[in-house]
Amino acid sequence: MVSWQIAANTPHAVFSTVEGRALLWNAITAVPEPSSLAMLALGSVALLRRRRR
Repeated sequence: MVSWQIAANTPHAVFSTVEGRALLWNAITAVPEPSSLAMLALGSVALLRRRRR
């Protein structure tokens, strides 16, 4: 059996097996999905255009 643990607000993940072995990965960074960035950009452009009028 293999299990993964990724806890919120921590920059690491743990991978462990039945034998008790564990690997620790550091510096996992969250990357926003492209659609979220696109919606943020469109909203920003809309606000800028609205302000100019």
